[in-house]
Amino acid sequence: MTHPHDVPPPTASQSHLAGLELLDSGHIQDAVHWLRHAVELDPGNAAAWNDLGVILEALGNPRDAIYCYRRALRARPGMDEPRRNLLALALQAAAAPPTPPPARSRAAVAIAR
Repeated sequence: MTHPHDVPPPTASQSHLAGLELLDSGHIQDAVHWLRHAVELDPGNAAAWNDLGVILEALGNPRDAIYCYRRALRARPGMDEPRRNLLALALQAAAAPPTPPPARSRAAVAIAR
């Protein structure tokens, strides 16, 4: 008879798969959790890093997505997906109109006068 504490924890590939299944079923935050777990268990899992980056980018977090894509490329330098994802983000950034400086910068200039 097995006890719940006898069940081994999920592997990195099982966590990655769980994250993708949760993503497919619309449980985005749970998917992020399991993909983060996958890369914690196996930092060399380029596919999990890329998938995590895709989700983070879709959630409006390009900075963390770039980090994930770079980690994917570090793990597997020849992998096309993270390279394409980084290029797409760079093209989006280049096409975006410039953002005005933060209000605090203008305030600091006004105070300095």
